[in-house]
Formats: sequence, C-alpha cells, structure tokens
Amino acid sequence: MYGALLTVFVTKTLKWSDFLPIALVCSKRATIVLFIIAGAQVLGYLFAIMRVPTLISATILSISEDPWVVIMLVNAFLLFVGCFMDAGASIILFTPILAPILHGLGFHPLHAGIVMILAIDIGLITPPVGVCLFAAAAITGLKLEPIIKELVPFIIISVVVLLVITFVPEIVLIVPRLFGFA
Repeated sequence: MYGALLTVFVTKTLKWSDFLPIALVCSKRATIVLFIIAGAQVLGYLFAIMRVPTLISATILSISEDPWVVIMLVNAFLLFVGCFMDAGASIILFTPILAPILHGLGFHPLHAGIVMILAIDIGLITPPVGVCLFAAAAITGLKLEPIIKELVPFIIISVVVLLVITFVPEIVLIVPRLFGFA
C-alpha cells in the first residue's frame, strides 16, 4: 500500500487506472509460485504419512555417529530437499527430526538451526524445482536456462558459505554469546 500511495501521490508515475493491469500481471505471476508451493505442501504431507523423516533420521545415524559426518549428511540431504520442497514444509517436516540429532551430537541448537535453514534456502534456487528459480523466471519472463547459467556462481558461493558456517560455528554464535544468549 505504501508503494502504491507513493507512486500515485508523491512521484505521480502511476494513475489509478494502471492498478488493474498491474494487479492482473502480479496475480498471474504469483499463481505460478503458489502452485509450486501447493505441490510442495502435498509432498510434505505424503512424506509425513509415509514416515520418511523418521526413516531419514535412522539412516543418517546408521551411516555414522561422527558429528561432522552427520552434519554434512544433513547438509547434503537438506540441499536436496530444498530443490523439491518449499522451505516452510521442509522446516516443519524435518526440523523436529534433525535438530535433536544434531543437538545430541554436541552442536549448539542455534548453530544447527542456522545451518539447516541456510541449506534449505540454497535448495530454493537450485534446479529442478527451486521455488525461487521459478519465481525469477516468472518475474523476468526469461526461460530457466539463462537464469540457471547466471545463478551458478551464486550457488557455488552459497555452498562455500554453508560449509564455512557449518565448520566454524563461532561465526554464527559470536553475537548471541556477546549478549548472553548462547
């Protein structure tokens, strides 16, 4: 509303008659993203019914009980999940399973949470079903291929940041510790 009022009354770059065409374009673009999110919610529901999170937890702990190996497995898993599911569904579905495992292995809950969120968020921009990838395509009107080509350096940098934050917990815990929260 602020933007609408600003463009009509202050900058005078839009007229009231422009709002209906703008609303139609916005609703068409939002619909694409909402269909992807709806599909991810259905997938999350099916995963919950089939007890996939519990199976994943048991599988991860059966591979290794070394904390660093487990957190890397969690990272890899959440990067993969982020490609196919909405962040909200992923967080709701997998956090109650994976966070206690990481906490039990000695990771600070805040560190584990930030690592998990970052891994899921990186998945949102990666093909084949990255929600943000499709949103960018809808907004720009471009096909996915040129967007993916331009995103590759950002994905690589994001994964490097994820690895740094994973292996150097003090980066995310220094400020909370300064204020006595961690």
